[in-house]
Amino acid sequence: MSTSSEEPKHLDSLCFRRFVMAAWVVAIVCACACPGANALALQDIEKAYDTKLEALGEYRVQYVLSVEYTESGAVTSGHTRIERVLSGEGGYRIEQLIPGDALAPAILQRVQTDNGQQCRTLAFTNNGIPESGILQPASEAVAFYDALTYTPLGLAGLHDSARRDDLEGYLPFMSDVRALVKDPRAVLLEDPILLDGEEVQILEWPAGEPHPRFRFWLSKTRNFALLKCVCFLDEQGEHVPWIETRNTDFEEVAPGLFLPRTSEFHRREMRGLSAQVMTMESVAYELKVRTSPDDFRVAFPEGIEVDNRALGLRYTQGQYLSLNSLIFTLEGLSNDTISYVSGFFTNAPQTSTRRTPAVTAMLAGMVLFIFLLFVLLMVVKSKRRARSTPENH
Repeated sequence: MSTSSEEPKHLDSLCFRRFVMAAWVVAIVCACACPGANALALQDIEKAYDTKLEALGEYRVQYVLSVEYTESGAVTSGHTRIERVLSGEGGYRIEQLIPGDALAPAILQRVQTDNGQQCRTLAFTNNGIPESGILQPASEAVAFYDALTYTPLGLAGLHDSARRDDLEGYLPFMSDVRALVKDPRAVLLEDPILLDGEEVQILEWPAGEPHPRFRFWLSKTRNFALLKCVCFLDEQGEHVPWIETRNTDFEEVAPGLFLPRTSEFHRREMRGLSAQVMTMESVAYELKVRTSPDDFRVAFPEGIEVDNRALGLRYTQGQYLSLNSLIFTLEGLSNDTISYVSGFFTNAPQTSTRRTPAVTAMLAGMVLFIFLLFVLLMVVKSKRRARSTPENH
């Protein structure tokens, strides 16, 4: 009797231990599966955007840009212009035009290029006449990077900052999905939601913080197309949205590549910055276009004033140096002008320039060096003379 009574207890104990073991296995599997599933989903998004960029290739887009600024609810300024963007492996080119009326064509206002070595900007008068130029060194990577973010493809998350290797340490732009999804601090929320009747996945960056800095709404039916993104700021202890972008009216221009026809960029008035509303209406897309190096380097015409920030010089483009301009006269120094000497030896078309503080310091150093060299030569000469003179006894 005792054996039969102990057998059910043994079976109950064995079943309980097996149940506990199974529960632990399920818990461990779930704990491991959740991060794994999230990583897999992030890899899916990264792969989708790699495919999108491959389908884009070197592209050209034209759109109408409308910008309006407000302070305390009142409109302070605004403008509308046409922009053309050319982007490729060799760099980018952005052209800004002022829209004309039905009888007059648009007038070129500004051209900005970046060929990976230098960024050039050529500005025009209201009549479309070249007026001034700016040349910046390639070391100013952030300025180049930001130029393409405020375009339809940039706001749609298709700005390929990952191909640049000089942006380490800089925060990616808020709609740069491809760059942020590679960051281990990004997290994909498990449960999809509905946005304007469309099922979306929410991506947040960074994870592990009290509040995310960026939040993205990615369409599940349009190959993770970016429908909405929000940048949050901590304003007096409150986590508030500062910038919001919405992309609508999508068109599938290539298999799996959905591009928006309309993008709206809203920035709240905060921290001394006025509120801004920017609307982009895309007119035309051209994919996998052919480009040349000349497309990414605007030429400066003769006669315009150039602010060469790479050298710290200002000069008039196209004027040649004369031999007299290489000599620093008292009159020249009093007028605070110098000559770009290297242009004389390379036969480059340069001219006299207005001296900046950096160049002034360089000149002062050169003058001091020449003076010290003169003193050294005089000392050496006097010693040689002393040695060659016989001593008097």
